Amino acid sequence: ATHAWASAGGHAEGATLTSTSGAITVRGTSPDTPGVVVQGGTVTSVTGPVTIHGIGERIGGTLITGSAIHSDSGDIRITGVGGSYEVSGQDGAVQNIGYGVLLGDSTNVSSGTGDIQVAGHVNAPADGLDLGACVYRGTESTRRTTNGGLIEVTCSASNGAPGVFLSDWEGDVWPAVIEGSGVVVLRAASDAATDALQIGGEVSAGTVLNLRPGAVSSTGVAADRVSDVITLGGTAATGFAVSQDEFSRITAPTIVAGSTMHAANIDVVGALGLGATTTALTLQNDAGGGIHLGAPLSLATVGLSSRWALPPISLTIPPASRTSSTPAAMSQGFRPVSQYPSSRPAATK
Repeated sequence: ATHAWASAGGHAEGATLTSTSGAITVRGTSPDTPGVVVQGGTVTSVTGPVTIHGIGERIGGTLITGSAIHSDSGDIRITGVGGSYEVSGQDGAVQNIGYGVLLGDSTNVSSGTGDIQVAGHVNAPADGLDLGACVYRGTESTRRTTNGGLIEVTCSASNGAPGVFLSDWEGDVWPAVIEGSGVVVLRAASDAATDALQIGGEVSAGTVLNLRPGAVSSTGVAADRVSDVITLGGTAATGFAVSQDEFSRITAPTIVAGSTMHAANIDVVGALGLGATTTALTLQNDAGGGIHLGAPLSLATVGLSSRWALPPISLTIPPASRTSSTPAAMSQGFRPVSQYPSSRPAATK
């Protein structure tokens, strides 16, 4: 029922907030309800920034459903830090549920040249329903930039909840979509036994998609988690992992896993299943760790940049090698597996 969140720290139901040049800010904190709830509302800015920030100690941080958040050129920042609350199932069992940011049914967040940043954290108990820190679910749940703006999603969770969760088809409900015309960054973190980044919907970037671990503090500040291992391909599903199925839901000309500051291993453990639109892949951990290829990479250009491989390696796989079936056959005999500073891999002819 819509009245259930009337006591939220900041509650806008069916409201319209509009600004031509000034900032729009919605903030709320609540001990027993979500920090901020926007239901059936419209928030529109022409040039000014839009900030929505909620902290809910026992439930969710920020809940937006059935609403449109838009800015032509101003940045949009949505932040939420949540706890959890108890719900009773049909069988009478009591479970805990919580989220950081939940963008629900028919929610559209869009910007032209401005950036869209979403940051969330949830302090979920070990027996929670694992909604996740940032949850995108429901019909037409979309984040979109149309003229080159950045989309950055950073979400973290404790005790077995995913960091970022993009819902797949649920009956007749469309999957969640993140659609960027420029660069899209997805950062997530959870415990080591949980899949921190769960992509059931669709993700697209006009230029570059960057995948790397990241977390959000109790005050909503996002940062990289450079010591988390990145696992790619196959059925990878623990820690910061992107499986073959998840890669099939991604569309981007260039995909980068890691960053110049990343300091942990990057492991390719199985086929990636990249789409035909992806022609370049870069694996990057310049601050430490090794890059381990346990499966072939079949695309036009591969870049490997690692502290343990000096100078940084950049490979272009020739057409004849695109169907290679073993890591050793990749790039005409080059095996870029480097674990120690003293064992620099050497190219072979």
